Amino acid sequence: MHPHLAGLCFTIEQCSSVNGAVEEADIVTTVTATVRDHPVGQPCQPGIHMNAVVGMPGETELSKDILLRSDIFLEYPPQSRIEGQIQQLPVQHPLSNFDDW
Repeated sequence: MHPHLAGLCFTIEQCSSVNGAVEEADIVTTVTATVRDHPVGQPCQPGIHMNAVVGMPGETELSKDILLRSDIFLEYPPQSRIEGQIQQLPVQHPLSNFDDW
């Protein structure tokens, strides 16, 4: 564990697969350019909190399946429709903006 994280009650484990990383996680943050062949989505447990950080048109990290069964909160919806995970969804799909909180 990185010395700056010591004592902060984090458990950090290195996993050999996407499934291994998410199957029992409470929080998942993805920061890859693309995982087109192995999108994150299954076996995520109900109630998991996911942050997906991607910023390129046509590139996504989360499976469409997980988006369709999730509450989605966005910082800036117009940009997310072009560069974010929701570019996989129809325009009419319900979304929440952080300003709505």
